[in-house]
Amino acid sequence: MANPFIGEIQMAGFNFAIADWALCQGQLMSISQYQALFAIIGSTYGGDWRVTMGIPNLKSRVPLGDGTGPGLTPRQHGQFGGYQAVQLYKSQLPSHSHGKVNGDNPQNTAGPGSTVVPANMRIGSAGVSAFATTPIAGEYMSTSAISNTGGNSAHENRQPFLTVNFMMALDGIFPPRS
Repeated sequence: MANPFIGEIQMAGFNFAIADWALCQGQLMSISQYQALFAIIGSTYGGDWRVTMGIPNLKSRVPLGDGTGPGLTPRQHGQFGGYQAVQLYKSQLPSHSHGKVNGDNPQNTAGPGSTVVPANMRIGSAGVSAFATTPIAGEYMSTSAISNTGGNSAHENRQPFLTVNFMMALDGIFPPRS
Protein backbone atom coordinates (compact mmCIF):
# COMPACT_ATOMS: atom_id res chain seq x y z
CA MET A 1 0.00 0.00 0.00
CA ALA A 2 1.50 3.27 -1.06
CA ASN A 3 2.30 5.69 1.74
CA PRO A 4 -0.12 4.72 4.51
CA PHE A 5 -0.38 6.79 7.66
CA ILE A 6 1.50 5.26 10.60
CA GLY A 7 -1.12 3.63 12.86
CA GLU A 8 -3.69 3.32 10.05
CA ILE A 9 -5.81 0.17 10.25
CA GLN A 10 -7.10 -1.59 7.15
CA MET A 11 -8.95 -4.82 6.45
CA ALA A 12 -7.48 -7.45 4.16
CA GLY A 13 -8.88 -10.54 2.49
CA PHE A 14 -5.58 -12.41 2.80
CA ASN A 15 -4.29 -14.22 5.87
CA PHE A 16 -0.93 -12.51 6.46
CA ALA A 17 0.47 -9.07 7.26
CA ILE A 18 2.28 -7.31 4.44
CA ALA A 19 5.68 -5.64 4.89
CA ASP A 20 5.64 -2.75 7.42
CA TRP A 21 2.19 -3.76 8.71
CA ALA A 22 1.17 -5.93 11.70
CA LEU A 23 -1.95 -8.02 12.15
CA CYS A 24 -4.18 -6.49 14.83
CA GLN A 25 -3.97 -9.40 17.26
CA GLY A 26 -3.03 -7.66 20.51
CA GLN A 27 0.70 -8.41 20.34
CA LEU A 28 3.28 -6.31 22.16
CA MET A 29 5.80 -4.36 20.09
CA SER A 30 9.12 -2.75 20.98
CA ILE A 31 8.83 1.01 21.56
CA SER A 32 12.46 1.54 20.55
CA GLN A 33 11.82 -0.19 17.20
CA TYR A 34 8.56 1.70 16.47
CA GLN A 35 9.04 5.12 18.08
CA ALA A 36 6.84 6.99 15.56
CA LEU A 37 3.97 4.53 16.10
CA PHE A 38 4.38 4.86 19.87
CA ALA A 39 4.21 8.66 19.52
CA ILE A 40 0.81 8.21 17.89
CA ILE A 41 -0.88 5.40 19.85
CA GLY A 42 1.14 5.24 23.10
CA SER A 43 0.12 2.28 25.23
CA THR A 44 -3.59 2.67 24.49
CA TYR A 45 -3.80 -1.00 23.48
CA GLY A 46 -1.43 -2.44 26.09
CA GLY A 47 2.22 -2.37 27.01
CA ASP A 48 4.18 -0.86 29.84
CA TRP A 49 4.90 2.69 28.49
CA ARG A 50 8.65 1.99 28.90
CA VAL A 51 9.71 -0.90 26.68
CA THR A 52 6.53 -2.20 24.99
CA MET A 53 3.32 -0.98 23.41
CA GLY A 54 0.35 -3.03 22.26
CA ILE A 55 -1.26 -3.37 18.84
CA PRO A 56 -5.10 -3.37 18.91
CA ASN A 57 -6.62 -6.83 19.28
CA LEU A 58 -9.39 -7.25 16.71
CA LYS A 59 -9.50 -11.07 16.88
CA SER A 60 -13.21 -11.95 17.24
CA ARG A 61 -14.08 -8.27 17.79
CA VAL A 62 -15.98 -5.66 15.85
CA PRO A 63 -14.39 -2.19 15.68
CA LEU A 64 -16.48 0.61 17.19
CA GLY A 65 -16.00 4.35 16.76
CA ASP A 66 -15.14 6.39 19.84
CA GLY A 67 -17.05 9.41 21.09
CA THR A 68 -20.73 9.96 21.75
CA GLY A 69 -23.87 11.30 20.18
CA PRO A 70 -27.57 11.78 20.98
CA GLY A 71 -28.92 8.57 22.51
CA LEU A 72 -25.55 6.79 22.29
CA THR A 73 -23.33 5.46 25.05
CA PRO A 74 -20.05 7.43 25.30
CA ARG A 75 -17.05 5.30 24.22
CA GLN A 76 -13.43 6.20 24.94
CA HIS A 77 -10.59 5.58 22.49
CA GLY A 78 -9.08 2.14 23.19
CA GLN A 79 -12.05 0.98 25.29
CA PHE A 80 -13.16 -2.60 24.76
CA GLY A 81 -16.25 -4.48 25.89
CA GLY A 82 -19.00 -6.86 24.94
CA TYR A 83 -19.35 -10.62 25.21
CA GLN A 84 -19.19 -13.42 22.68
CA ALA A 85 -22.03 -15.24 24.42
CA VAL A 86 -24.63 -14.18 26.98
CA GLN A 87 -27.02 -16.00 29.25
CA LEU A 88 -30.50 -14.55 29.58
CA TYR A 89 -32.13 -14.52 32.99
CA LYS A 90 -35.82 -14.53 33.84
CA SER A 91 -35.62 -10.86 34.85
CA GLN A 92 -34.51 -9.97 31.28
CA LEU A 93 -37.44 -11.67 29.53
CA PRO A 94 -40.59 -9.71 28.68
CA SER A 95 -43.43 -10.11 31.16
CA HIS A 96 -45.76 -12.92 30.08
CA SER A 97 -47.89 -15.75 31.44
CA HIS A 98 -48.45 -19.41 30.69
CA GLY A 99 -52.18 -19.79 31.28
CA LYS A 100 -54.15 -22.93 30.61
CA VAL A 101 -56.06 -23.11 27.32
CA ASN A 102 -59.31 -24.98 26.71
CA GLY A 103 -60.08 -26.22 23.24
CA ASP A 104 -63.18 -27.30 21.33
CA ASN A 105 -63.26 -31.07 21.92
CA PRO A 106 -66.52 -32.26 23.52
CA GLN A 107 -66.48 -33.51 27.12
CA ASN A 108 -65.62 -37.18 27.74
CA THR A 109 -63.91 -37.83 24.40
CA ALA A 110 -61.36 -40.60 24.19
CA GLY A 111 -58.52 -38.07 24.31
CA PRO A 112 -57.89 -34.38 24.38
CA GLY A 113 -57.34 -32.24 21.32
CA SER A 114 -54.19 -30.17 20.99
CA THR A 115 -55.62 -27.32 23.09
CA VAL A 116 -57.79 -29.17 25.65
CA VAL A 117 -56.74 -29.42 29.29
CA PRO A 118 -58.01 -31.74 32.03
CA ALA A 119 -60.88 -29.98 33.81
CA ASN A 120 -61.22 -32.02 36.99
CA MET A 121 -57.63 -32.77 37.88
CA ARG A 122 -56.85 -31.51 41.36
CA ILE A 123 -53.29 -30.98 42.64
CA GLY A 124 -52.16 -34.28 44.09
CA SER A 125 -55.22 -36.08 42.76
CA ALA A 126 -54.85 -39.51 41.17
CA GLY A 127 -58.40 -39.39 39.82
CA VAL A 128 -59.55 -39.97 36.25
CA SER A 129 -59.64 -36.89 34.04
CA ALA A 130 -62.67 -35.75 32.13
CA PHE A 131 -61.88 -33.38 29.32
CA ALA A 132 -64.04 -30.31 29.07
CA THR A 133 -64.32 -27.36 26.73
CA THR A 134 -64.89 -24.98 29.64
CA PRO A 135 -63.16 -25.02 32.99
CA ILE A 136 -65.08 -26.22 36.04
CA ALA A 137 -65.07 -23.64 38.83
CA GLY A 138 -62.73 -24.53 41.70
CA GLU A 139 -60.77 -27.07 39.70
CA TYR A 140 -57.00 -26.73 39.18
CA MET A 141 -54.33 -27.95 36.84
CA SER A 142 -51.53 -30.07 38.18
CA THR A 143 -48.39 -28.06 39.00
CA SER A 144 -46.51 -30.45 36.70
CA ALA A 145 -48.64 -29.32 33.73
CA ILE A 146 -46.69 -26.05 33.43
CA SER A 147 -43.07 -26.23 34.48
CA ASN A 148 -39.72 -24.61 33.85
CA THR A 149 -37.87 -25.58 30.71
CA GLY A 150 -34.66 -24.70 28.91
CA GLY A 151 -31.01 -25.63 29.04
CA ASN A 152 -29.85 -22.60 31.07
CA SER A 153 -26.81 -22.12 28.84
CA ALA A 154 -25.36 -19.07 27.10
CA HIS A 155 -26.10 -18.28 23.47
CA GLU A 156 -24.07 -16.46 20.84
CA ASN A 157 -25.04 -12.82 20.60
CA ARG A 158 -23.59 -11.79 17.25
CA GLN A 159 -24.86 -10.55 13.92
CA PRO A 160 -23.97 -12.56 10.80
CA PHE A 161 -20.30 -12.09 9.98
CA LEU A 162 -17.44 -12.79 7.59
CA THR A 163 -13.94 -13.06 9.01
CA VAL A 164 -11.16 -10.94 7.49
CA ASN A 165 -7.83 -9.69 8.85
CA PHE A 166 -7.18 -6.23 10.26
CA MET A 167 -3.69 -4.78 9.90
CA MET A 168 -2.01 -1.69 11.34
CA ALA A 169 0.65 0.29 9.46
CA LEU A 170 3.93 0.30 11.39
CA ASP A 171 5.74 2.64 9.02
CA GLY A 172 4.69 5.37 6.61
CA ILE A 173 3.62 8.99 6.82
CA PHE A 174 3.31 10.57 10.25
CA PRO A 175 -0.34 11.71 10.32
CA PRO A 176 -0.77 15.49 10.61
CA ARG A 177 -3.30 16.74 13.16
CA SER A 178 -6.17 18.82 11.88
